[in-house]
Amino acid sequence: RAFPWVAAGLIATLVTGVIGWISRADPPARTSARFTVATLPVGYLLLSDHPDVAISPDGTRIVYGSSNPAPLERLLYLRPVNQIEATPIRGTEGGSYPVFSPNGESIAFFDEANSAMKRVSVLGGRAANVTRPRGSLMAMNWASDDVIVFSTSESHGLRRVPAVGGVSQPLTTENSSQ
Repeated sequence: RAFPWVAAGLIATLVTGVIGWISRADPPARTSARFTVATLPVGYLLLSDHPDVAISPDGTRIVYGSSNPAPLERLLYLRPVNQIEATPIRGTEGGSYPVFSPNGESIAFFDEANSAMKRVSVLGGRAANVTRPRGSLMAMNWASDDVIVFSTSESHGLRRVPAVGGVSQPLTTENSSQ
């Protein structure tokens, strides 16, 4: 009579041991990448008061701004981290503050010449207007809910705008009681 209970206990112990053995396996090793960023032959990487560099959500690509001494000759470049050459992104002339979309297929940027926030495919093309923020752009992020959150020198808080475009709305306000 005790045999079925003993056999069930041994099987349960064996299954628990196998599951424990499998789950203690080391996690896969993380890989790191080191590389240089080539700029235009007579240009420079844009790293003034804000870095014009963004890393894709999956970590496989970077976008960065490079410019000749004239600011209107500024352009964003896309570079897979496993390649040496970067390619210019058509439609990003005058662009700064690049950020990737959550899926990594588009880039939002600030067109300084036209004082407009725009978005474009990583493949390039005609950039679509998102909004015209008042003041100088200070920071920008493309959130997972397909909303771009940003701040400007005149906003006194964070603002939000749908990535497809529209009028921006306040997200936060400044606490004037302090």
